Amino acid sequence: MVETQETVVMHEFYRRLSVLVRRQKDKQRQIAELRGEVWVDPDDLEVQSAFEAAAQKARGLPDTAPVAGGVGELATEAEFDAMITAAKDTPVLIKFFAPWCRKCAALKPKYANLARAYGDRVIFIKLDVENKEVKKLIKERAGVNSIPTFQLWKSGKLEEQYVAGNSIPAVPKKLTELIDKHLSCGFSLTEQVEITSLPAVGEGSSTKPAPPGDEAAAATAAAAAAAAAEAAERRPLISQDAMAKFRAAQAAQSMNVARNPFTKG
Repeated sequence: MVETQETVVMHEFYRRLSVLVRRQKDKQRQIAELRGEVWVDPDDLEVQSAFEAAAQKARGLPDTAPVAGGVGELATEAEFDAMITAAKDTPVLIKFFAPWCRKCAALKPKYANLARAYGDRVIFIKLDVENKEVKKLIKERAGVNSIPTFQLWKSGKLEEQYVAGNSIPAVPKKLTELIDKHLSCGFSLTEQVEITSLPAVGEGSSTKPAPPGDEAAAATAAAAAAAAAEAAERRPLISQDAMAKFRAAQAAQSMNVARNPFTKG
């Protein structure tokens, strides 16, 4: 019974986190539109990297560092050392994973959501434990012997470690509590998530509330709500149907343009 109730709480936390991140993105887009600027969806990391190349250099971080709100991957111990040194007193959260680890894969969108929520306050990176270039770092310096493991480094030192157990829903809240303790800017994502209001029933989700006292149903409803929030978060801003119609119109327009008689085709 206690475990079921805890699961409900953890699912509720992640659902609020997803709503918070989605609202942050909406606000960023609206501000960009008011300024007449180009807004780039943080989910499109390739385009985001191009737009934030100059800002990345201004932060004084190495080229291997992720863009603010993104997750980077380090391939060598030298890159790790450069990152930790350049970060100074900015917390660096490291996810130790492996491509074959199912729990690691399940945590991928949740880790990305945390990175978006913290922005440039925290540096999020990941290390593949199967990479021979970082074997020594992982075993001797980090002391990691199971995955997924999360470590927080600050000012060149290992400050915190959290080994994810069997409860995947518990990870986001555990990590936010761990990170918030080491932020010197007065920001607390845990508090921001807790005060985030959830959409009304039927607003972006078809999940119905569970009857009072039915904890099993509540856990199921919370899990469904978290999945719906996560799916909504990963949904593109422009629908595929709209994009298909736009491309069809573009193609039709190009067919009406007079062809150069000297070109083939």
